[in-house]
Amino acid sequence: MSLWLSGKEFQEIDPQSMYEADIEKAFSEHAPWIFPQFVTAPFKSRIKYGLASQQPDLVMVNRNFNSWIVVEVEKVEHSLDGHVLPQVESFQLGDYSNKNARAILDAWPLGESEKPKLKQMEHLVTSVRPKVCVVADAANDAWKYALSIHRALFIWIRLFRSKDGMSIVQLEGDTQEFDLASVVSKCMPSREMPTLWIVSDDAFLESLDVVEIEFQQRAIRWDVIRTAGRVYLMPEQQIRVGDFANVAFNIVDDGDHLVLRRMSNG
Repeated sequence: MSLWLSGKEFQEIDPQSMYEADIEKAFSEHAPWIFPQFVTAPFKSRIKYGLASQQPDLVMVNRNFNSWIVVEVEKVEHSLDGHVLPQVESFQLGDYSNKNARAILDAWPLGESEKPKLKQMEHLVTSVRPKVCVVADAANDAWKYALSIHRALFIWIRLFRSKDGMSIVQLEGDTQEFDLASVVSKCMPSREMPTLWIVSDDAFLESLDVVEIEFQQRAIRWDVIRTAGRVYLMPEQQIRVGDFANVAFNIVDDGDHLVLRRMSNG
């Protein structure tokens, strides 16, 4: 297949002839134009998960610094169950640290004027869970289904090149899903009334009287209690508040539901 642009022909590159390095280079070069709301950078920092660690390929940081995506580049000839899904799980559930935040800043593109401060990046990396996106060289229904079950994004790349070496990239798959997790508020148990959780910003609640927020992998309904000066959340299920005394949590919009995630000082 070929494309024509400004009178120039671009021939599609056979996916089987592409190496992972070709896919990564093409994606990272074109991502700033396709996803301008993100800064894309190499992410060659190992993520600890259990007794092992894994290294992704790229990172995409939202310019509002409230969400981010870990990108893993793969060829569809690789093992889905033996290689790809274990990496996705590691990047979704791994232990991100300040060391990972520093690695992102060290690789920050030189042409980007909006470079965050170290503390800002450390807060994002240690308190907001990233989405994970697998970028592959071709479409694959089995991969798309499995990754959707694991709540990971799947994009495949089509690379077109002209005779003089210019290239065009076409991305297909979950490209519309990049409006992702953002911190909408913060909360923590009240010292005076431990069954109530103080909310710092109630704009996300609008006029709701009850809201469902995931906590410790459980979907919990919270009653919204408004007083003259404060807004509280009261869980309908019992929570051992003593375990979280003086601990602050982010309320994160994870795309399709709200999640309470402990803020790390890591």
